[in-house]
Amino acid sequence: MFTRVVRHNYLLILAGIFAFEFSMLAIEPHDRADWALENISVLVLGLSYRAFPLSNISYSFIFIFLVLHEIGAHYTYAKVPYDEGFIHLFGYSLNEALGFERNHFDRVIHFSYGLLLAYPVREVFIRIASVRGFWGYFLPLDLT
Repeated sequence: MFTRVVRHNYLLILAGIFAFEFSMLAIEPHDRADWALENISVLVLGLSYRAFPLSNISYSFIFIFLVLHEIGAHYTYAKVPYDEGFIHLFGYSLNEALGFERNHFDRVIHFSYGLLLAYPVREVFIRIASVRGFWGYFLPLDLT
């Protein structure tokens, strides 16, 4: 009973933080139609909580994924002003330092999605398909 309460509180904290970010980034997104379309996945994940609960680790990875996704959805991935933020914080351009000629937020974030979602996908494979051993690692990695 105690672990269920702790787990529920943890998920409420993550949901509260995400709801705050979601509401801030819902204000004047770059393209409202694209933003709405990209946020369908958020609704699906929220509705699946009761039917298919996951571990706290999986929810933590999904939370990080959603935080990054909301930023990309607000600005559109190729137009996220990460370099302006980097200049503001550190005083120099990350793009210039790495020799980038374009905004690489979309590439970095899409790679991160694979890393962040591999564990939750593995958890689903183990619970639904009862995969074990090598296949429990290979199939989620192959899917993501």
